[in-house]
Amino acid sequence: MNYKVYIALCCMNLSLPALAQYGSPQLYSANGQYLGNLNNNRFDPNSVANPYGRYGSRFSPTSINNPYGTYGSAYSYQGVRNRYASARSPVVRAANGTYLGRYNANQYDAQSVSNPYGKYGSKYSAISINNPYSRYGSKYSITTCTKLTNMLICSSGMANHLFQRTGAKDIMSWSPGLLAHYLRLTKLMRQYGSDLGMPRTRAMGQGLFELRLKAAEGIGRVFYCTKVNRQIIILHHFTKKTDKTPSKELEIAYRRLKEVQNA
Repeated sequence: MNYKVYIALCCMNLSLPALAQYGSPQLYSANGQYLGNLNNNRFDPNSVANPYGRYGSRFSPTSINNPYGTYGSAYSYQGVRNRYASARSPVVRAANGTYLGRYNANQYDAQSVSNPYGKYGSKYSAISINNPYSRYGSKYSITTCTKLTNMLICSSGMANHLFQRTGAKDIMSWSPGLLAHYLRLTKLMRQYGSDLGMPRTRAMGQGLFELRLKAAEGIGRVFYCTKVNRQIIILHHFTKKTDKTPSKELEIAYRRLKEVQNA
């Protein structure tokens, strides 16, 4: 049974005014075909975040959100979900044409936005969409790019629902031990289902589940829920510093759970 993990990482608030559609980085296929604006504006008709638009709909053949399409399939050499993709991946370009890297999930591709040590993926690079202080990564810049890189890295599919809130830590910045444990358990979830049982997962009630992570560096918790079509949506995550889960972390998880259930 192959479950798809749909990441709803809580990175930062990247909601932009409608003006963002005019200065957003743009996505192109390797042969130059336009694939949409890379921003988080759901009202931009050309945005990859618009679920009803040509470039955002999961049913559109030109959308990176279509898991069966050329640019969305994890098995297509042009797909953004393909963790082994490289030269034929879609590319990101600024509105002025500046090349901003390949948009794929291959962390070992030197030009990928998913490579945390690469020129286009490092959070310290001036031209990286992952740099929160750069013109392409800052939430205050009208030329900013939507923060989807971690979904490319952590999942086999792009999220159908993006619940982004200010202040949550990027899950990919966790310590190597916790991150490795997280990736190992989510791989098991894709193979065997959402509930792995204690001590790996625990049902919290009302449809909320907890992924329990532990490494030499500390303890991590990831809250998630499930929806139809075997979708597993990760809602919130944090590193645990006390034996008891802080009430504020649970409140965030349940609030996002309600948003998913009412979507």
